[in-house]
Amino acid sequence: MDNALRELSYGFVRLPGEFAEIAGTEIERWANDESTAAPPRTQTIAVETAVETASAATTAGIVTLGATPSMPSAVATRVPIDIAEAPPPTPSVIPGVKKGVTISHIEYDPPGNDLAGEYVLIHNSGDESVDLNGWQLDDGNKKHSYTFPPFVLAPGAEVKLWSKRGNNDAVNLYWHNRGAIWNNSGDTGTLSDKDGNVVSSYTYSGKL
Repeated sequence: MDNALRELSYGFVRLPGEFAEIAGTEIERWANDESTAAPPRTQTIAVETAVETASAATTAGIVTLGATPSMPSAVATRVPIDIAEAPPPTPSVIPGVKKGVTISHIEYDPPGNDLAGEYVLIHNSGDESVDLNGWQLDDGNKKHSYTFPPFVLAPGAEVKLWSKRGNNDAVNLYWHNRGAIWNNSGDTGTLSDKDGNVVSSYTYSGKL
């Protein structure tokens, strides 16, 4: 180090007076600070290594707590967010729309007075209860239409919808119509859910 300083000093002596003086002063100051200052190259390497390490961690998607605040904000967009996968949505089921609910029989020509003995038999062959509230039964051309009150049809159960007047119970509903509904020559009964979707249809040819 001393030899290098002497050679530098000899070289600066050849400079014009003011430049040589300034150069000499700076060389002495640098020599005095050199013994206490940390090697600048070592610091540079350490900084470069830290930057490279941070860059590699960012690229790999690794987040380190206490990261340097001066890191570019764009790094945040690369950090994967661990969000628990949401459970699959439960399918929406329209109450009452069950394939097991059908019109199983229409008693259109009973013995005696037709109005007194007419009924439509509705059966639930499914394995779930069905709320018939708001459903409709009509005679095909909608000349006659009945809207069901709140009524739950259990699995395997059936209910008779009578054309006549009466008091509803667990197995009987009443249309309260003043005359017979089902034609003896043939007719079609149509059962629809509360949204108007046809659930079941029953057609008979009747008697000649």
